[in-house]
Amino acid sequence: MPLAAVGGAAFLVADRLPGIPEVVRVPHCAVANAVGAAMAQVGGDVDQIFSGCGCDAAIAQATALAQARAAAAGADERSLTTVEVEDLPIAYLPGDARRVRVRVIGDTHKR
Repeated sequence: MPLAAVGGAAFLVADRLPGIPEVVRVPHCAVANAVGAAMAQVGGDVDQIFSGCGCDAAIAQATALAQARAAAAGADERSLTTVEVEDLPIAYLPGDARRVRVRVIGDTHKR
């Protein structure tokens, strides 16, 4: 199977490699990473300890924070989607303490 060498370091890949029949370099292969980054969605993350508010309230607060961070990074608020939620109770801290991790993503603003 041929190997497609793309990205800024594509020039480091030798023209011939053992076990690879062909090394292919497409036009503008050096900017493939930049194109992918420009097309990617924008994310917002929260990893925080909450105490005294219960599971649902902690997740709601963390989600709101993650959404605000994604929006501040350039995400369109109408497109935000929660992709990860983790709730970990912490038994050795008082007050129903828990570590909550939330990740949201969204499309960039269309100009």
